[in-house]
Amino acid sequence: MRRLSTTTRRPLVLAAIVAGCVVAGCGKKIKGMPQLAPVRGTITLDGKPLVKTGVFFSSETGHSSIGVTDDRGRYELRFTRGYSGAEVGKHTVRLDGLSGLDHPPGPGFKNPVPAKFGAASTLTADVTPGANTINFDLSTKDQRLKPRKAQPPAR
Repeated sequence: MRRLSTTTRRPLVLAAIVAGCVVAGCGKKIKGMPQLAPVRGTITLDGKPLVKTGVFFSSETGHSSIGVTDDRGRYELRFTRGYSGAEVGKHTVRLDGLSGLDHPPGPGFKNPVPAKFGAASTLTADVTPGANTINFDLSTKDQRLKPRKAQPPAR
């Protein structure tokens, strides 16, 4: 068996150490950082992807995670620089059509996100330990149940 030279072994050993740290999770943790779990999902409005929309998860303890939807309505949350996910627990979810824009909106811009999903949002989500896929299929239509008239029996 042929032996590897020192110059070949060093990068391999370094790569193995880095991979081990990533898998083991060695690295500095923020003091008092909550338990995080990965969160991703898709957001649609009236059956169409909600594009370039800011997604904000705010926990009951006051921690927030943010993301931005892509051209297919997909998002992935970040907690803080270098840390992905959201705090495990219950969250209020807000959406903002201005947050994902690359530039200021022009005259006549209409926010694609209805106000009921913005600052006064009643959307909620539960983040559990482990990977989370949290999708939102939203509607601009009034979601209150309306009484339906009984249909006469078919003849």
